[in-house]
Parts: sequence; structure tokens; C-alpha cells
Amino acid sequence: MFEEKQLQKAALLFEHRRYAEAEKEYGALVTSDPTNGYFHSMLALCALHLDKKKDAERHAKQGIFSSPSDDFSFYVAAIVALGTDSKEAESFCYSAITLNPYKAEYYELKSILLLNKKEWQKALDAANEGLAIEAENIGCLNARAKALIKLDNKQQAYDTINEALYFDPDNAATHANLGWGLLEKSEHKKALEHFKQSLSIDPGNSHARAGMVEALKARYLFYRLFLRYAFWIGNLKGKAQWFVIIGFYIGSNVIRTLGDHYPGIQVITVPIVVLYTIFALTTWIITPLSNLFLRLNVYGRYALDDNETRSSNFTGISLLVSVLSGIAFLLFRNYEFLLLCILMFSMAIPIAGTFAAAAKSKGRTALAIYSIAMLLTGVLGIVNFNESGDFFNIFVTIYLIAFILYQWVANAIIIRSN
Repeated sequence: MFEEKQLQKAALLFEHRRYAEAEKEYGALVTSDPTNGYFHSMLALCALHLDKKKDAERHAKQGIFSSPSDDFSFYVAAIVALGTDSKEAESFCYSAITLNPYKAEYYELKSILLLNKKEWQKALDAANEGLAIEAENIGCLNARAKALIKLDNKQQAYDTINEALYFDPDNAATHANLGWGLLEKSEHKKALEHFKQSLSIDPGNSHARAGMVEALKARYLFYRLFLRYAFWIGNLKGKAQWFVIIGFYIGSNVIRTLGDHYPGIQVITVPIVVLYTIFALTTWIITPLSNLFLRLNVYGRYALDDNETRSSNFTGISLLVSVLSGIAFLLFRNYEFLLLCILMFSMAIPIAGTFAAAAKSKGRTALAIYSIAMLLTGVLGIVNFNESGDFFNIFVTIYLIAFILYQWVANAIIIRSN
């Protein structure tokens, strides 16, 4: 009887998102019954909401170990693995469906996993399977709408979202979902309203907060154009993204070569190559730079998360040092300042690229190490120039090679880690 009351109390606390208190109650239940898989699974969900990733993984696995035939244990393990190991999440999700193919939530999760893999049609099919079991399942309706937007079937997508809002008009996830759909259609004002609505219902909704940041920045034409490009290339699969990146690179080199061979057409080829170079550089630093400007906005400064704030800080400092060094070079004609100006301007790209990789991922660690190594090499190049007078000394040469290679290395890591 006591355990039943404690279980009800824990469930009520979890339902009201009082995860720290729910964790204590489920923890006490696990202490009294260490082999109960359900208690471990609920502890895993509490730990996940409290950002205790290792505890969440430990309890999720213990849940499966204690209850190997319980579909809920596998479902929870899939949710826990979702952000870090997509293959493991997929394996757990499919095990849950195999054990119990009549839970709509499991198909919602399957659809989300397929959306992450950019398997749009399969994601739609999975969401439809869940809706066949439970027609009013909000999670499946949202997953279906996301898949339809990616398949460019926007009318059906909005019909689906409106259906979800009809069943649950105060669902934060649905409003955030609608906001992102509108943003992808370049309707940033309407999108902003839905992100605000989502955050008023659930202030901790990170999906809505991220959308609000993008909607605020989309007020500016240049960023709207960049956003359209970002949505377009983001919807491509990894190989297709590589095809576009390599295509742009080869195309710009062909145009440059044509201009070299036929000087008469340089009036056309030079602007194209210059615009491409500006575009290529901008795609790396536009996000942290726009975040830097967003911090001047009363709403924007609160919308940014710690990662976005740090990214804008480091990128801003790098560019500020570059500008000050450039001014110092013009005033004193000291070429160490010129090298420092070039170094810090170019370092803005690896700095921004590091924060573009998924937080806490191996990719981010690798890019951070790469960026620090580049910075140290560049500083050694300036020191060597001061001693030898050789502008293109060995360290400067290594730095330039590392900089050229960076875009390929970073693109590979970011595409894989995101």
C-alpha cells in the first residue's frame, strides 16, 4: 500500500514536470525494489530531464536488464540514446515496437529517428502507422506534419498541424512545429507568434526557443536569404550536401580559370568569384555574428542559449582583434600587426565552425583541437616573422594549408555529427 502511494506521488510529480522531486521518489522506490525495471526507466527519464546524461543511460540500461521483455524499458532507452547514439536509439525503438506494436508513441519516436536521417517518406509512413493506432496522438501528428513539410507537401502539413491544434490548442510542441514550418516558408512574423505562444506554454521548450532566435534574425533580408539556403542544404542528405559543396568549389575554380584565359570576360567572372568567396566565408560566420547583433535586442539576448552566446563572444572577439590590428597596421606600418589582422580574421571561421558541431559531441572536441592548433601555428608564424623577416615562413605556410583544409574537415565532421 505504501509503495503504491509513493508510486502515485512520483507519477504526479513527473506529470507536473517536478523532475527533481520525482527523481527522489523513484529513487526511494528503486532502493526498496532494485530489480524493478519500470522504476529504473522512470528514473532514467527524470535524470534525462535534469540533464544527468550518465545517470539516465545507467538507469535506462538497468531498466532493460531488469525487465528484458518490457517494451517500455526499450522505449525509454531509445529516448535516452536519441541525442547521442542514433543507431542505438533506432535499435531500442525497433525492439520496443517488436515487443508491443500497438503503441502510437513508439511510431512517433520511429518517425523522429527517420526524420533525423532525412528519410522523409519513411518518417511519414511511420507517423501514419502511429495515427492508425491512435488518430489523435499529438506526437504522431507533429511528426507527420514535419515529414510533409520536408516532402514539400505544405498544405497537408498545415492541415495536420491544425488538426493537432484542434485536439490540443495549448500544445507547446505543436506551436513550435508550426513556427518552424512557417519559418521555412519565409513567413517569419507568423512564425514568431507561434514560437512566443509555445514558450508561454512551456518556457523550457528548446525547439521553440531556437526557432524564436531564427525568427528574430530573419527580420533582416540578408539573414532570410541565408536561412533559405540553410533550410535547403539542411534538407539534403550527407552525400548530396557534399555534391553541392564540391560543385560550388569546382564551379568557382572553372569560372576563375576561364577569366584567366579570356581576360575579356573577367568583368563577369571576377564578380562571380568574389561573390562566391564572400558567400562561402559568410556561411561560416553569419550565425555567431547575427547572434552578436541579436544581443542588442531586448528579446534576443534572453533567447540565446549558453552555446550561442559563447559562440558569438569568441567570434566577436576574434573579429574585433582583427579590426584593431588592421588599424594598428595602418597607423604604424608594422607587418606583425598585418599578420595578426589576417590571423584573427581567418580564425573567426574555425571558431564559428567549432560551435556549429553538436554540443558535447566528439566532432566539437575534434574541431576545437584543430582550431587551437591553427591559432598556435599562426602565433608561431608571427613570432617567426618577427625574428626572420620571412613573411611566408614555415608556420605561416602550415597555417594556410590548415586553413584551406579546414572547410573540408569541418564540413565532414559537422555533417556527420549533426
